[in-house]
Amino acid sequence: MKSKLSLQFKKRDFIIIAAALLLAAAVFLFFLPKGETGRLYAEISKNGEVIASLPLDTDAEYVVNGDYENVVTISDGSAFFSSSNCPNEDCVHTGKLTKAGQLAVCLPNGVTLRIVGGEGDVDAIAG
Repeated sequence: MKSKLSLQFKKRDFIIIAAALLLAAAVFLFFLPKGETGRLYAEISKNGEVIASLPLDTDAEYVVNGDYENVVTISDGSAFFSSSNCPNEDCVHTGKLTKAGQLAVCLPNGVTLRIVGGEGDVDAIAG
């Protein structure tokens, strides 16, 4: 017995392919980075309360005291935990933050470092 294999597309096949392409394009456009033309700030919070907001275009250093001591450094358009005496120093290993929505945290000291400002101030997850 011979079997015939038909590879002809039907109308519904084209509709399914078009819908999949539209969905892929929508997902791509949703996650496409937005241009940031506004000024960016490093927002430093301690236990949920904002204690400092420093512009990224001005080099600075800010010390946060508590159970531990964190040093936040603003340099060359980035913000980062440059030193900490907390256990494991995970916050120091987070790296440099440069774009709105990026976040670094020192959990043992309750300190949050977040980049805010620009036009793309919201991230894709929390909105």
